[in-house]
Amino acid sequence: MESSGGEKAEDKTLWMNSAAEVIEDLCKEGIPVVGFNWWPLYETIQWEYRDNSKSVMECIYNGGWNNGLYLIKEHLDGTLERVPTDAVKAYKELIERVKLI
Repeated sequence: MESSGGEKAEDKTLWMNSAAEVIEDLCKEGIPVVGFNWWPLYETIQWEYRDNSKSVMECIYNGGWNNGLYLIKEHLDGTLERVPTDAVKAYKELIERVKLI
């Protein structure tokens, strides 16, 4: 199962909890669910970054499908850091809670 939703960490957590309920119901009905994937795991840097002089941060757009569990932070030296949101903990808890085959 692939899913994601919400721009804020709280919204992502609510979406995950709803997905967990669906997964649990499917499993109770005997339908084998073998995994749950959150996409995108990280904020998405648009392809245009490769073809222009914009910074990485200018090529990350909020909203829509860009709802990663990790945010991207650019440091002054140009290195990028993946910063976990509170939703990362909820995702880990979901995986533990819903015993997938």
